[in-house]
Amino acid sequence: MTTHSILFHPRNLIIFLLIPLFLFSSWVCAQKKVDSKYPDLIFEAYYSGYFNVFDGLYGGKGIDHPIRMDVNKILGENKEKWFVSLPTGSYIILQYTDNEIFDAPNQNDIFIEYVGCCDEYIDVSASYDGKVFTYLGRYSGCDNEIDLAKTKYKQPVRFLKIEGLDVKCSSPGFDLVSAYALPGANRELFTGMEEVDTFFENKNDKRALIMENVYFENDSYEIKDKGVQDLDIIISKLEEFPEINVLIHGHTDSNASESYNQILSENRAKSVKSYLISKGINPHRIESMGFGESKPLRPNDTEEGRAINRRVELRKK
Repeated sequence: MTTHSILFHPRNLIIFLLIPLFLFSSWVCAQKKVDSKYPDLIFEAYYSGYFNVFDGLYGGKGIDHPIRMDVNKILGENKEKWFVSLPTGSYIILQYTDNEIFDAPNQNDIFIEYVGCCDEYIDVSASYDGKVFTYLGRYSGCDNEIDLAKTKYKQPVRFLKIEGLDVKCSSPGFDLVSAYALPGANRELFTGMEEVDTFFENKNDKRALIMENVYFENDSYEIKDKGVQDLDIIISKLEEFPEINVLIHGHTDSNASESYNQILSENRAKSVKSYLISKGINPHRIESMGFGESKPLRPNDTEEGRAINRRVELRKK
């Protein structure tokens, strides 16, 4: 058999086709872990208009600045180092949906990444619920690590407000790249089916379990076949741990009206509950509720983000 015929043997061809899929799947799993310490949403952004060349927030990447900016570019790991400039009076509120930042003993907890060398200043505040913010202090690009123990804030950080205080440098204002948890100060809020054993066995594991395969098409609450496989695993675990009761939370993307999405999310949670009950799980052990579009994990401006937001979570009571 020639080298050419070996290379294109059907069995080898299948292997060649599966390798990229395997690598992509591995990359997705790794990426989820890497991104968990970074902000996931822009909760709010305000432009003061101080630098009147632009009608909204600006920034850039490398030498390409200042340009009008899509502030979502600084979310996640932001490997390309996009930055948003915050001139005097402008602010941005970052939201952490995959994680929260806590006060780890004897160390700094938050790193604020910036570009430039103009010693620009910012005021930083933190919140747990996005409603009440506590002032952490004033920082500069040269002093960009925060130890929560040295502030008056005593809760985990799920929202971080960063407000610019000057208009220095070629892209006027503090050039924010990201703000994220330092090692040791990051707590994940979610896990996946790959850790379903830990979710049930570890009573101290407070993370929500996202059933990745229990997903829904837009405007639907019909469980797909792959979702049934995940639910059957959940059923076996509920049978193994009869002392554990669960909450089922349904979520949608932002398509359609808020009222419609609220009903849709409730129906999605109920469809999961009904399946568990149909397989013999005591209904008194299960509670379902929907949150509509109110708790997104990613921006709803891309199909990828909307697909992530259409989800069902399992939580222990």
